[in-house]
Amino acid sequence: MFKRPKFEIAVYNEHVRAAVSRGEQHKHYKDEWQNQHFIEIAAANEKEAMMRIRARYPQDQGFVILACREITGE
Repeated sequence: MFKRPKFEIAVYNEHVRAAVSRGEQHKHYKDEWQNQHFIEIAAANEKEAMMRIRARYPQDQGFVILACREITGE
């Protein structure tokens, strides 16, 4: 059976970060989204991983993708 590669994507939310810096809370997302999160996703390749992560964490809602790397050795 073929096992799909896993990718680790670093993402945060710039809208949350801006709200917190003003001493406010974002109306939809928790304050923890001001910090970088590491999301693991299985995908055939990096391009697919990025497409899937952008669908789940859209840029127009303030999400910023910092990095994407394949997880090796598992």
